[in-house]
Amino acid sequence: MDNQEIVQIEEIESNKYIACAACISVYADAALWTASRGSEVKAISVHNNPSAPISLIVLGCQVTDLAVLNTLKIAAQLKRDLALGGSKDEVYIGGCLGSRLDIPMEYQGETFKRVAPFSDTNRPFVPEKVSWRYPYWADSRADYKKSTSEDGWRFRDLYPIVTSRGCTKKCTYCTVRDLRPHTFYKDLVDISNIGKLSSLFKKLKKSSARTLLLTADSPSGEEIITWLDIIRNENSLFKNDESSNNLFDVALRNVEPSVFVRIADELKNDIQNGLISALHVPIQSIKQNIIEDMNGNWDASKETIKIVKSIKSVFPTFPIYTNIIIDYKGMDTFADYQAVAKIFDSVSWNPYWDGKWDINKAKARWKNYIG
Repeated sequence: MDNQEIVQIEEIESNKYIACAACISVYADAALWTASRGSEVKAISVHNNPSAPISLIVLGCQVTDLAVLNTLKIAAQLKRDLALGGSKDEVYIGGCLGSRLDIPMEYQGETFKRVAPFSDTNRPFVPEKVSWRYPYWADSRADYKKSTSEDGWRFRDLYPIVTSRGCTKKCTYCTVRDLRPHTFYKDLVDISNIGKLSSLFKKLKKSSARTLLLTADSPSGEEIITWLDIIRNENSLFKNDESSNNLFDVALRNVEPSVFVRIADELKNDIQNGLISALHVPIQSIKQNIIEDMNGNWDASKETIKIVKSIKSVFPTFPIYTNIIIDYKGMDTFADYQAVAKIFDSVSWNPYWDGKWDINKAKARWKNYIG
């Protein structure tokens, strides 16, 4: 029985193996945390069934019941794959899902513990220390090329720079504002800490990281412009460095329509000069009644689509991605999905969920949407 106790990551003493079935924001938090923990965190890819007790931590998503079910399935499967069964072996669910006390952390007779979200400041890290697991809509059996444009792997091969966490908006379908308190990393953009940033970029230059992903749940326009200026400045410093092979470019994620329309001109300039290499703008719907019911900004959504079309007309190969919620409150939105797919390069989707967990309903919906 799930006792609902949420432990802190520091309380877990055994060797840790971390898998992420959640969003890139949660993935980046975990990757940064592992960077300062050395051999305490092991890569799942090199697991050899050691006799010493280990703790498997599966970072989960709760944006829809399909994501919840996917996380629980992955936790159970990894427990079997890693042959965890010792009296001191433990399996934890973390990320946003671990904080949902209304959802039992149980699946097929297995009960998992909970671990609180954890994070750290930006620093170079080893991506392999956090094992990425495919989202529920992606076929994990497919031969993915693991490229930025590949569904199920989008942005996962990029190096994330965390610019903020949480969201101040009040969209009716979303719980991120409750599970990930808003924190803007002013210390990382403050001029007094520019040496810290320069050190980070110098280390990244020595690695293979060239395309950086500005990672946030809902970045502000100020946040985006500030970081673009910082990276542009770093590129100007590296231009005269003979040991530097290439300059950084940037992918932007979760740029909400209301933010996008305000900074669109600046973004267009940086798309043209090559600083921005990919863009993700989650519009959620193209219907006014749905956007307004979500407590969204219809004017901004409508203008976003207009601007995206104009960008694609000038830069047809520039990748722009989006998200939509399908079957919103019983509405048939498949035609909307098809219409959005003609505008954006790729459309990720979530079926609407009322937030009330029922594992039998989740399994039925899985069969309906996934097969």
